[in-house]
Amino acid sequence: MTQNGTKRVHNNYEDDDEGKASKIPKTLAEKDSTKRLIVILEKASLETVKVGKKFELLNCDDHKRELTKFGRDLSSCLLMLLDSPLNRAGLLQVYIHTEKNVLIEDVLQIIKNPISDHLPTGSRKIGTSFHSDKLVDIKTFATDKPIVFVVGSMAHGKVEVDYTEEEVSFSGYPLSAALTCSKLCSAFEEAWGIK
Repeated sequence: MTQNGTKRVHNNYEDDDEGKASKIPKTLAEKDSTKRLIVILEKASLETVKVGKKFELLNCDDHKRELTKFGRDLSSCLLMLLDSPLNRAGLLQVYIHTEKNVLIEDVLQIIKNPISDHLPTGSRKIGTSFHSDKLVDIKTFATDKPIVFVVGSMAHGKVEVDYTEEEVSFSGYPLSAALTCSKLCSAFEEAWGIK
């Protein structure tokens, strides 16, 4: 904290009371006990495009023509999640699981499947779906333990995975993946006092 009572921010991580930045846990013990929201963007449609002699992931800034051809773009979800105060406070972790079974963490670092090997032991794993009969207040899930939410990042359809324990809905209306992620982050920021 600075003398005027505001918190300092360094490298997108907020300082805690001792002036140390909160970071995503790395050890098994930290992963299993540190409170944070884990979002899995499931069934993501990531495409590559050849530029010169190398391949790049399609993105909305550099490949507008190609994206209109594929009609896919998960950049709005990623931008919202990565720019959120929850992420800047070090309390958000994002995984992308593509339609082609590629698992990505820490923004474009490919890691080994299955996703369950990378999740905290004993954490709740919750699927999100408009079709769920269980309409919930998201803030009730914000505890001092890590929690996992699976969000479908495809345009239509339902995510069916074998690692979730329950399925919930946040609204009586269908939500885009980006809005679902926004509602998740906002609820956890409010519950955990992140401004």
